[in-house]
Amino acid sequence: MKRFTLCLMTALMAVLGYAQTQVTPPADAAVEDWNISYTYNYFNEQGQNLSEPGNEAMQVVFDGSDVYFNFPNPINGKAWVKGTLNGTKAVFAKNQVIGKLGTETAYFAGFGTNGLCDVEFTYDADAKIFTLGEMYVLYNSSTEKAAPWAYLTQVVVSKEVIKDPDPVVAPDNLTTQEYVFKGTSIQFDQNGSVTGMVPEQWNVRVGFVGSKEVYIQGLCQYMRNAWVKGTIDDGVLKIEKGQYYGKMSGMKFFFGGVFMNALADAEFTVNDGNFDGGSYYVALNSTAETLAPYSVWAGVSITKVADVAATPATPSVDQVVPYDATEGAGIVFFNLPDTDVNGNAIVRDNLSYRMWIQKGEEKSIYTFQKPTYYYVTTPMTDVPYFFSDGYDLYVGGSAVYLFEEMNTWDKVGVQTIYKGGNETHLSDIGWYDMKSGEKTVETGISEVAANRQAVEATFDLQGRRVGASARGLVIRQQRMADGTVRTVKVLK
Repeated sequence: MKRFTLCLMTALMAVLGYAQTQVTPPADAAVEDWNISYTYNYFNEQGQNLSEPGNEAMQVVFDGSDVYFNFPNPINGKAWVKGTLNGTKAVFAKNQVIGKLGTETAYFAGFGTNGLCDVEFTYDADAKIFTLGEMYVLYNSSTEKAAPWAYLTQVVVSKEVIKDPDPVVAPDNLTTQEYVFKGTSIQFDQNGSVTGMVPEQWNVRVGFVGSKEVYIQGLCQYMRNAWVKGTIDDGVLKIEKGQYYGKMSGMKFFFGGVFMNALADAEFTVNDGNFDGGSYYVALNSTAETLAPYSVWAGVSITKVADVAATPATPSVDQVVPYDATEGAGIVFFNLPDTDVNGNAIVRDNLSYRMWIQKGEEKSIYTFQKPTYYYVTTPMTDVPYFFSDGYDLYVGGSAVYLFEEMNTWDKVGVQTIYKGGNETHLSDIGWYDMKSGEKTVETGISEVAANRQAVEATFDLQGRRVGASARGLVIRQQRMADGTVRTVKVLK
């Protein structure tokens, strides 16, 4: 909880005595050492909601039907709260005082579908585990409404340290093929009512081991490298619920099927190597055991992507981080659709991208090469979709690091190239204005015109890169988009 503490340092310095009495367990009660894991959610100075995982020791006291948690919080480090055990339920009354932040009292409370509420855990006495239900734990500033400084989700209190499950690992040297996941995303409001249905699709990879085992990579939108495993029997592919994708930003992601409004194994009818989910839904779930989804899709199919001629959809420059001399780099974030202009899936193995730059009225294709890009072994203008040098260039153009010369650019653009069905087609160029942030699209750039563009660099006689206005005898190098290089000496 360090970040929250730093963000509110001024207020924390003003912590005084408590206006109301805090709970404490009986003096003669036995104090047990337990553990707590959670996702900690907080707000930075700009009001952004951020999160991070937490796992730490915590004390628990049992006194008849009463249970006390020495609950971690950002107000005063730890504070006791009291609950009541009744079979498999442990209920902690809302609005218990846990400290004082400046002149405001801080309260422990729950928040669920009906608003502010008691905090309710499911208790497994044999396993010695308390699990939070489908609610938040608030560090709240009010007894009447949800007004938290921070809150917890995915809370588990256990006698033993709970480790994350192991994700699925595909066999070495598994051969995969491009498929497309299609489904209708079901949109819910905070009360669980359906508010809309949105068709969605994205590409995944599918590999087979023999005729029975199937591995699918990319079902989780946020962890596209994660796998699930399924088994084919009598023409039905079954993917077991609860398979763990991994954790990101403190959130855990699990695969889930949904049948009759309950978490279930997902079943797909197999037809010519394609998979149809029928009446089963697919969920991106937050737990392995119960239905608590981030997203749910109906009408799901997973089908092969045909290798046919297509014009790729226009890519875009989503964001540019300017060059910072202190950081030593800037960053451009590309969005490269894996669909054609008609919304049909295309094979990403056949897709590449090129970065355009504009200075004044001059436009040219950028070449990634040494010495600027040390880990790029050969000069590249067209970068394969799945290429990464492990340092400056990320898969799918999701992040491309740029250097000082970007300060001289007026615009940066991106264009994709698709080689399918024995044909090559170029997308339009998505441009980003470096000064205004305006995004535009340029159409009609032909392959011939693109290859005429050059990237120019100037060096001194010692081979050091210098500015184009450098005086004296310099070497001017023009690298064409087709890889050819023209070098001339210039006296200025």
